[in-house]
Amino acid sequence: MKTFLYLLAAFSFQLSAFSAVSPTMPPTRIIAGDSTVTVVTNGVNSFTLTASGGVGTSNGFATNLSVYSSGTSNRAFRAFGTNGTSQVYVDKDARLYLTDEYPGVNFGLSSTEGFNVHAGNINYVSGGNLIASFNAYLQNGVWLNRSFSSGISWGSGAGVYDTIVVSDSAGVVAQRNGAANPQTNRLYHTYTDANNHQRLALYTSTNSVNIAAETAGTGADNLNVSLLPAGTGVVVIDAPLRLKGYTVATLPAGTQGDTAFVTDAVAPTYLGALVGGGAIVTPVFYNGAAWVSH
Repeated sequence: MKTFLYLLAAFSFQLSAFSAVSPTMPPTRIIAGDSTVTVVTNGVNSFTLTASGGVGTSNGFATNLSVYSSGTSNRAFRAFGTNGTSQVYVDKDARLYLTDEYPGVNFGLSSTEGFNVHAGNINYVSGGNLIASFNAYLQNGVWLNRSFSSGISWGSGAGVYDTIVVSDSAGVVAQRNGAANPQTNRLYHTYTDANNHQRLALYTSTNSVNIAAETAGTGADNLNVSLLPAGTGVVVIDAPLRLKGYTVATLPAGTQGDTAFVTDAVAPTYLGALVGGGAIVTPVFYNGAAWVSH
């Protein structure tokens, strides 16, 4: 037996040495202490090695199994799952490959929990349900299961989530966080830091949904908010339009076409010059030269 062990150690699995005439031999068991390695030939150029025991060895380590190959087969060593399907293999140049057999390779407790790699995807599975998937080639991007996922979240610390993007339904993206946590979206035109920027803000407040141009620091003021239909399209407002109110004295420098209203006009006439100091509320229009009653 000692001689056989020496021969096995020196033997680097010259798989081509077996011919098609005698492709198999009886199983051989090599016993070292309470560790056992069973060697079975499956046919020409094919060995199966099974290691068992070893937990109670004198050095306290489990059985280590090393395989060396000098054959020409690309798949020099393959590891099989309990269903007999090849899960991973090492080629003749000692490169590790993951096969497409589900779940490929698993980093969790089982194939129904944790992360696995399958068909070019990195997947997260919980309770047997596919929760998220990242396509390694970016062909399908990142996929999240709407039925089980809490979406993409950010927060101030582990387990503290205050900004959550989810899919409410097919084709619908939502940002929400509970019943009473208003959310804000910001699109920057310029940004130096939190105190110097120009941006568009979309946010909610009590009884109001707001679209705002915001500036700070070196971000220049006087940003327009424009609604720009295409072609012959129009801007449709399906409710009364509320203009900003002024006194005649506080009307801003206008641009032709501007419309507002004043609260203190005196005896206004259509397209007539405005006189303030009264109590009449009237719409006003900037004609390119002056504000006039409208």
